[in-house]
Amino acid sequence: MARPAAGLRPPAAALLCAPAGRSELWAINKIPGTYLSAALQGHHFILGMFSELKFPVPWGHVAAKAWGSSEGHPVLCLHGWLDNANTFDKLIPLLPRGCYYVAMDFSGHGLSSHRPAGSPYHFLDYVTDVRRVAAALQWRRFTLMGHSMGGSVAGMFCSLYPEMVDKLILLESLGFMLAAEDTDAWLKSKRTVIDRLLSLEAKQQTPKARSPEAALQRAQDGLLVPHKLDSRNHFAKALREEFESTLKEHIQLVEVPGSHFVHLNEPEVVSGIISNFLTVQNTRARL
Repeated sequence: MARPAAGLRPPAAALLCAPAGRSELWAINKIPGTYLSAALQGHHFILGMFSELKFPVPWGHVAAKAWGSSEGHPVLCLHGWLDNANTFDKLIPLLPRGCYYVAMDFSGHGLSSHRPAGSPYHFLDYVTDVRRVAAALQWRRFTLMGHSMGGSVAGMFCSLYPEMVDKLILLESLGFMLAAEDTDAWLKSKRTVIDRLLSLEAKQQTPKARSPEAALQRAQDGLLVPHKLDSRNHFAKALREEFESTLKEHIQLVEVPGSHFVHLNEPEVVSGIISNFLTVQNTRARL
């Protein structure tokens, strides 16, 4: 079964089926974090000729269509909301043949796998999909072309990874823009989130086994011990100080001996404190 017509919401049954009458070329994971693509090496595309690609992701695969020689200048094409890679079928054959065009299906669209049930589809997740596909194709620098929602995703990707994009083409889209005062902090935090996630997926390491003694040593102090807040967690330190300055007599912070799981390992250490708080009549009473 082929992808539904561009611009139409696909029925669920169509999403996981391979297209009939078209050759499939899989992107195979040879080394953790590294993918090799097979895509009409050394040939130019002719009108209507393309190949199918699939890139492994933790929840299944991201599907894509490719036109042209993989030796050509890379162009990644991003479709809009409730659309799919077929939206570029008529445009790409009219574009320069010196490029290698890859039109991907965002997760949950076209022939790409849905994310797990209950998972949201945020713009940043689509940006992460783009980063995954670029890594799979081993593209360090490429052109982005996006239509509608795909243009917004492309703009967001350009903001986060400007060194990876040489040109940006927006179709019925204004891209992406942040307020000036938010730009640096937002870009830094979101890029860190994506990079750490993909790095973790690429490593695919077996969890380290620790002895009971070593585990006990690592669980030894809680996360919010005052003398560790300066070096470990600036946010927690600032939050604690804000609580104390704002709530004043309405709050009392109590430090007790134990680990992060003191409530589980030594419940008697905190049970009395909590019980007193639950039973006092005056909400301003001290613990």
